[in-house]
Amino acid sequence: MKKILIYTLILLTFITCSEGDIDIPTFDFEDTITSCDDSVFYITNDDETEALVLTLSDSDFEEVDGNTETISISTSNTLVYRIFESEIDSDYFCQDVPPTTPSVLKEYNAESGYITITTTETTDFDEDSDDIVVQTRTFEHEITFQDLVLYDEDNTTLTFETFDFGEITTTYSNSSTFDFIDETYYCGEYTIYQTTNYNYEAIVLTLTSNDITTNVGETTYILDQEDRTLFYRVFDGSIDENYFCSSIPASSPSVEKELFAKNIDEDTDITITINTSLGTTANANEGYTYLITVCNFMFVDDYENVEYDSYEFSFEVE
Repeated sequence: MKKILIYTLILLTFITCSEGDIDIPTFDFEDTITSCDDSVFYITNDDETEALVLTLSDSDFEEVDGNTETISISTSNTLVYRIFESEIDSDYFCQDVPPTTPSVLKEYNAESGYITITTTETTDFDEDSDDIVVQTRTFEHEITFQDLVLYDEDNTTLTFETFDFGEITTTYSNSSTFDFIDETYYCGEYTIYQTTNYNYEAIVLTLTSNDITTNVGETTYILDQEDRTLFYRVFDGSIDENYFCSSIPASSPSVEKELFAKNIDEDTDITITINTSLGTTANANEGYTYLITVCNFMFVDDYENVEYDSYEFSFEVE
């Protein structure tokens, strides 16, 4: 029977009891964590012949500043330590079919212990040429192990009181982009909206039934967020083009965030200018083109501060 007892405090101290000479693992890993598909995370030693591999579900990373979560080693949250006969490739653990080389000289599987994930929110600001300031929410997750026990096939034991695995950075899954496509959708009398490429975000303008007319010319209204509204939504899934046109509100995807437009300057109203012209269809008499310009508004909360001097919706009605 061979047993190895390893305590990790600041340095690793190895205590061995064996019936003969054995190779003691170094556990001298690099600081960088490599990931595959946001579920498999691993660190290697300097010559990449040893690896410590952690498998977690994505839900284990709570995107809440200051959150600390402790979970148990289990069949869905696993930890494996491997020693290889030679250097492994950078994608060794990311392949669908496990590679046959290099050979695994030794493998230890964690059978008990705890994984503690401590989360800290970080903030990065991005500015573009349109004076839009979007706060990208990122989170650093510090992972440590406690009371960890690993066994190999010979029941050789590796035990850690504590071990620092490292830090993983994630980006908030519903961070706002405000990168809307030019195509404008409309329905009813009148709901007008645009979405982002993957339909997770939408900017929506609602008007009264008398605002959209066939009178060629230009009319300006005040947006009061009562009869006329402008708002922005983030969803937890992709919406279809009829989402805002259904008489019965859709139950999915869920709304993760909703912001109503506010005045940039309290002394300056948000204005809506509707320019109506004859359509560009084959028979111009059967259609009208509407260019709607909304001016002097912003969307703001703790994580967004997005200002628009002007924003345009354009569509044609036949």
